[in-house]
Amino acid sequence: MAARLVSFLSILGSAWLIYRFIRRETESRPWALVGVGLLFAMFTLSGRWYHLARVDSLNLLLLLLPLYLLRFRTSLRAAVLAGLLMTACFMTKQAAPIAFFPPVALLFLAEPAARRRTFLAGSVF
Repeated sequence: MAARLVSFLSILGSAWLIYRFIRRETESRPWALVGVGLLFAMFTLSGRWYHLARVDSLNLLLLLLPLYLLRFRTSLRAAVLAGLLMTACFMTKQAAPIAFFPPVALLFLAEPAARRRTFLAGSVF
């Protein structure tokens, strides 16, 4: 039961982060709700794993959280925390670096102000 609770809380946290990402990027509440709706609409297509006692839901949360920190927080402390969360995501599932590389590289290249933070997070990771 405890592992299922972790999975359930992780998918709720992931939904919250998706909402926050879209809301901050688009400043649109309806589109943020559509994003969350798409996450939950994929429940059946994804194999119904959101609530199971598996690491997939936790991995999704640990994937989204450092990306959120790198995108919207400007402190070096947030960058270090993002690097630590990326490490936790890697320890959850070893395929995590494949998912981290494109958005972190894009942030590094597209936003000169974020280069120091992304480099620091990558170094901690």
